[in-house]
Amino acid sequence: NDLQASVNAALWQASYFPSQSDLDDIQTRLDELYSHREAYDNEIVRVRKMLDMLVANRQGVHRRIDLYESLAAPIRRLPADVLIHIFREALCFDVGASHSFTDLFDRKMRAITTPLRLAKVCHLWRGIIFQNPLLW
Repeated sequence: NDLQASVNAALWQASYFPSQSDLDDIQTRLDELYSHREAYDNEIVRVRKMLDMLVANRQGVHRRIDLYESLAAPIRRLPADVLIHIFREALCFDVGASHSFTDLFDRKMRAITTPLRLAKVCHLWRGIIFQNPLLW
């Protein structure tokens, strides 16, 4: 308490000169505080490592969830002929309805690039796209 009062007084009085006994007490308190700070730093490092591990484990679970959700997706149950029909609709074959060069160009570019984009979705779609010349 005396030391605390001395420290508080020192903070408020510029003319405070600690005695050797006060300096020894201050050093003892500083050593204790340094030790406490080091313990906190060590605990923070430990908790951060644990948090990193938990985040990595969660990401692994999330990837597995994505995989299983993908496996259970309704589109996987569509027969190939239905997918081919959907893909053909996506190609925008109705290029004759265009009235401007820009619109015609955009539709033709879509007809060229759409099969490539669809083929990148998954192995099944890639096989369907490449095995059906009507989609090219």
